[in-house]
Amino acid sequence: MKKIFTLLSVVLGLSFTSSAQTLTFTHDGEVIPAGSTFTSDNIYEDPLGDLFGIPDEVRPEIFLSCNVNETVVCMVEDVDKVGNVKFCFGGDCQVSGIGGIYAIEKEYTFSGTALDIQLDFVLPLTGYGTGKAKVTAWVKGKEATTKVSINVVMTNDPSVISGINQSAAKNVTKVVGKTFYYNFDVATHRTLAIYGLNGSQIMSASLNDAAGALSLTELPKGVYIYRLADGANAIQRKFILK
Repeated sequence: MKKIFTLLSVVLGLSFTSSAQTLTFTHDGEVIPAGSTFTSDNIYEDPLGDLFGIPDEVRPEIFLSCNVNETVVCMVEDVDKVGNVKFCFGGDCQVSGIGGIYAIEKEYTFSGTALDIQLDFVLPLTGYGTGKAKVTAWVKGKEATTKVSINVVMTNDPSVISGINQSAAKNVTKVVGKTFYYNFDVATHRTLAIYGLNGSQIMSASLNDAAGALSLTELPKGVYIYRLADGANAIQRKFILK
């Protein structure tokens, strides 16, 4: 099954005043700056999802690190109270909305390594969904001087994704829903070809702008491969249309 990974980031926020204890959010090894929002359409599909009706999830893949061995408190707030925001911290998991709880707080004692906070949004079985979460972390007993706050948007909705300022996400290609998105540093002539799994070419298009979107609504449900080439370089990936 596919694992679409496209990151559209206008990034998360951090704030702290202590140089002794520092909490840092990262993605792909890069520190996420303070005061902004991180948006992800990194979709995970369970291999048995279609067979057993298991919904897809958006997984931003965000890590939290502490520069000293301390007990850290992490809280996730379901901003819009839509439910289905899943938060795992140190192996302990909880989903927002159950029992009317929309703010989940957990603790973990660091030992010098970054920790995957495993923040997921469970998508509806059909259609689009968007989950918004505020994530806050602090060293236990030192909230005033170590507090870190971030905002995360998790979505498979093309209208949300297309509205994002993509200046921080260059050289990206992705398929969301039935739309192919691309965003490059420079405009040049590129050729997009889409193939079936049997190797037959189904459609092609010329993409001459630096960024844009192409509708795939004429393609039936199924598994495909797209190849995007600019003469010197080529990108080839598999994707699924539902």
